[in-house]
Amino acid sequence: MYSVLGIGIYLNDDSFKYGLEAGIGARLVQKPRFTLATELVHRTHFDKDFNYDETNRSSLRVVPAINLGRQLQVYAAPSLTYTEAIHPEPGTKGVTWRSWGTDRTRNTLHGGGTVGLTYIF
Repeated sequence: MYSVLGIGIYLNDDSFKYGLEAGIGARLVQKPRFTLATELVHRTHFDKDFNYDETNRSSLRVVPAINLGRQLQVYAAPSLTYTEAIHPEPGTKGVTWRSWGTDRTRNTLHGGGTVGLTYIF
């Protein structure tokens, strides 16, 4: 098992600009050139002035990676994400859901993905 810590910048969103992510992961397969892992992570958002935005995302990822050396990997990870509403729909009572796809006025489940480079300490 391992811990996940990430930071990111949103290039195309005016509501929030930065994200901080933390979670846990587990390696399911570990070969000399290939690794398969799964991760459960939670992302917190901040606006352009680093003020906390109450919108949060939780994701489950499957992470196949190609090992480029003992300490370096490249990966492309599909994910299933739960997102809280950014701007709840006015006049609604309780939680409003959309079962698939993103929607700023509703809590949603949606697919996504991430790509990156991992350095293993």
